[in-house]
Amino acid sequence: MTDKFLPAVMEREKLGSTALDRGMAIPHPLELSSNRTVVSVCLLEKPIQWDANHEVHVVFLLSICKEDYEQAMGIYDLFVELIRQEETLERLKHCHSFDAFMLIARQVLAVKSNDFH
Repeated sequence: MTDKFLPAVMEREKLGSTALDRGMAIPHPLELSSNRTVVSVCLLEKPIQWDANHEVHVVFLLSICKEDYEQAMGIYDLFVELIRQEETLERLKHCHSFDAFMLIARQVLAVKSNDFH
């Protein structure tokens, strides 16, 4: 990440909360200010108050570089499916390891790819 990354994330959050109604937040900068693509996942044991209207259990911090932008769009497929499938978000709230999270993510994306066939 560059020195511009954190201020850009904070500026984006000032413009409008990145929390979603289903207990998930996706903080990210408006600009592609990273020198490499990374998605940090935080699965909280107890929800935190993200803004005046939302508590979150799951936080995905997106850091996407310009070169990876098109490939990184697949990440958004995961988010869309997580929002659509309320029971999956409930399962995420009970994950206690990254491996458990990855199992759920793979299942969600496998179901999505099967929807297109």
